[in-house]
Amino acid sequence: MYSDFNSALEHYQTELEQIRTSADCSITPQQILRLLNARDRAATILTNQRQISPQQSVQLLQLDEQLKQQAERLTRTVSFEDLRRSLSAPSDAWWWQLDAISLPSHALDYFWKGLTVITWATNLGLLANIISRFVLGGPGVGGVFAIALPSILALLQAKNELTESGWAGFQQLLERWRVPRRLREEVHLGATLTFLAFLLVFWFCLPKISEWYNHQGLADADAGKVGSAVQNYERAIALNPDNVAAHFNLGSLYEDLQEFDKAQKQYLIAVKGDLPEAYNNLGRLYLRNKRYPEAVVLLQQGLQRPGDLLPEMKYSLFKNLGWVRLQQGRTAEAQAALQVAVSLARDPETQKYIEFPGSAHCLLAKVLEKEKLPGAIAQWQKCAELASNENPDEDVWVHEAQLKMNAAKKASPNP
Repeated sequence: MYSDFNSALEHYQTELEQIRTSADCSITPQQILRLLNARDRAATILTNQRQISPQQSVQLLQLDEQLKQQAERLTRTVSFEDLRRSLSAPSDAWWWQLDAISLPSHALDYFWKGLTVITWATNLGLLANIISRFVLGGPGVGGVFAIALPSILALLQAKNELTESGWAGFQQLLERWRVPRRLREEVHLGATLTFLAFLLVFWFCLPKISEWYNHQGLADADAGKVGSAVQNYERAIALNPDNVAAHFNLGSLYEDLQEFDKAQKQYLIAVKGDLPEAYNNLGRLYLRNKRYPEAVVLLQQGLQRPGDLLPEMKYSLFKNLGWVRLQQGRTAEAQAALQVAVSLARDPETQKYIEFPGSAHCLLAKVLEKEKLPGAIAQWQKCAELASNENPDEDVWVHEAQLKMNAAKKASPNP
């Protein structure tokens, strides 16, 4: 019996040595099966033999320790779970359970685990921020899909990290990919960082998505779809609160709807974003509310902005500044501002982009008439020619212009 056990040990040692000296890529399932069968034979003889020598005991322990050290290499070559199921391996034979051996943790494993937890928490916070932005503005169909993709990825990752079945499935996947066990924590961290990178790219794309919603709002407003336009502007703002163009467009829409308080709130935000149009429109609202000093400050700030203003924007700012000064009774300043506006409106190229070019002529006519200066009738005539009934202010001024011109005709001597 001693010779049989020695023979089994020698066979076991020979098969193990072949595994130890083989490169990872050259280890075959046949080699592993021969090694496991050799260990089975040693176990069978040991079970039937009452005692073995101390030397044999030490040799068996040393060989078993070497086998355990090869566990990771062997589990990368074959699935021990499949072997146990196919060959009905004994459940008490630990060498058939090499995939369950707990290898010593690498010194950095705790560091990688900590980073994984921190990254996972960051992912959840970033995902919550993205979802809340879409929900705040009313997600719509596109928003639902935008929310669904990262949410599904987060759920899959949560399943892998937090559930036993998910964790086991992920481990099996790593086994199939032959990822060394010593690198499993790094792989987990890499997967979590990949998801973080995806979320960061998505998060940095939010301003672009916001701009798309803003353009959709403009298209809806032009098509008369007021409700849809408001919703798209609100989505744009929810995704990017710093989208000053969306704030301005929403304010302009509210002003058209006569919801002046809401318009003022949006214009204020756009002014803080240094949008020239916002200075003009908010200044005009203050003018209508007879908040003349505040209107003047805004209009002057708009004119003093660094960089070149578009001629049509200069026209609006000077026109509204002249209007405020007229209301304040400061006619000389009103005349100076309105003459600049009129000169800008005379340019045919600029006039194409000015929505209401008659306003400056109407206001200048009022100033000249109040100061009894020549040229008032000529300005009333331009007012009547260029003014539009679509503008409530110009509608009033056109009627006034017609009355003034009729009165002038009656007062003039017949030829």
